[in-house]
Amino acid sequence: MRKLLGLLTVGIMLLATSSVAGAFQISYNDLTPGQTYVSNALDGWFAQAYESYDMSGQSVNGTFGWKTVGDVTAAGVTGGAPGNEIDSDEAIFVGFNSAQIVSEISLAFLYPDGEFGDKGNEIAVIVPYLANQNGDIQMLAPVYLQFTLEATGFTSAVWSGSGLYGSTVVNLAEAQDNPQSGALWQINNPFGNMQIDGLLFLTQDPYTGASDGDYSLYSISTSQVPVPAAVWLLGSGLVGLVGLRRKFNI
Repeated sequence: MRKLLGLLTVGIMLLATSSVAGAFQISYNDLTPGQTYVSNALDGWFAQAYESYDMSGQSVNGTFGWKTVGDVTAAGVTGGAPGNEIDSDEAIFVGFNSAQIVSEISLAFLYPDGEFGDKGNEIAVIVPYLANQNGDIQMLAPVYLQFTLEATGFTSAVWSGSGLYGSTVVNLAEAQDNPQSGALWQINNPFGNMQIDGLLFLTQDPYTGASDGDYSLYSISTSQVPVPAAVWLLGSGLVGLVGLRRKFNI
């Protein structure tokens, strides 16, 4: 009995540990210029660049490229106008090997109306993905869970999920062309505690066909996914049974 309970306890604890996704950060430095696909097996993520992206699956691979404005460097897709940003029809997909809670996303070169000749505020489109039961990554209710970040001023931007998830947007570099600044925005807690398996970064809204801007990816950070309370409760109960058995010599 003692051996069985001990083995069960160890098994539960190992299951709990294995079910925790470790936190990590992806930055533009990880998206190697000239590469179409990059991955990090240790942290458990991969990224793909698309020169042309169609939600129906008619997509053409592209390559990553870096761009610097002011003191900010970030990664986009080569080609297009301007180059090395995520332009109309281009996309970057970042996938996770296990579900993650995204703690921050930082985007660069997203400017308001009038800057660098832009006509209208630039808008980034971000779509969270969730893996299905077969492990294939699929879109998570795209019509309702399509998020946007719109630059509305030199230091102000609006995140579409802020009212639902307690998100905040912080300006890290002003969004203006004179003097030239990198328009760097950090979205904290973008999806609340939602556990997702990937992120698609677009400028073209796949549902309306409207293209309202271009930008580049600076960083993505995740936080550790908590172990379900039920697992810890079961493990604690087994530990307690082992203790009782020792006390009463059952």
